[in-house]
Amino acid sequence: MSKAIDALATAEFAASDDETQQAKAEAARKEYEKIKAKYIVFSKRLQLEQRELQSIQQSIGMGGGMGGGFR
Repeated sequence: MSKAIDALATAEFAASDDETQQAKAEAARKEYEKIKAKYIVFSKRLQLEQRELQSIQQSIGMGGGMGGGFR
């Protein structure tokens, strides 16, 4: 994601000085938006899986809290 952000910033900076660079800036923006959308999907999936794992851990007595774990 950081590469896409860097590419977008570079392209938009170049386009701010040179209108012929607008197409490159637009292509960089589209690529950034595509990567951002994938990141959001993966992030949401990870959060759901973490919640599910936490629920399972709590149900078998491994859940956080004070002194959790096996006894």
